[in-house]
Order: sequence, then C-alpha cells, then structure tokens
Amino acid sequence: IIDKDKNILWTNKETGIIAETITCHKFIKGQEEFCYNCPAEKTFKTGIKHKALNSHIARDGSQHVFEMHTSPIKDDKGTIVAVLEVVKEV
Repeated sequence: IIDKDKNILWTNKETGIIAETITCHKFIKGQEEFCYNCPAEKTFKTGIKHKALNSHIARDGSQHVFEMHTSPIKDDKGTIVAVLEVVKEV
C-alpha cells in the first residue's frame, strides 16, 4: 500500500521491508526516478484500477520486468487515501 508521495505504507513480509520508509520506485528500481507509465500515479488521478509493465536494469546489469496492478483505497467520503499496488516480476 502506497501513499500519494509513493511511500510504502504497508507490504507483505516477503518483500523484506520491515520498518523502513522507502518509495515504491526506490524499492523496485533502486532509483529515485518514478517508474515510466506509473499505474499508481494513474490510479491516484483517475480513481480506477490500472496496470503496467515496467522494466529496469539492476546494478549488476541484469534486466527485470515487473507487472504492476493498482487499485484505489478510499475513505468513507470516497477520497483516495492510498493505492494498493501488486507487483510481480515476469
């Protein structure tokens, strides 16, 4: 789950993130730049689900491709307060 600044608010234990403040793009890509075609950004703007494929080159030179699906999380007034982002390496 990420906030509007792309900070990870919650993640499952398999990611290895325990109590660290980190952005989703820093975690996925290891860089400060937002992901190209960011589905979370689109979900925050439109309020609907989005998906995207993004790739990056890791520090060791290997290429990784991620499939990302996002869904809005809304408060009781219908305001988007966060986005659920599911990321899978393909």
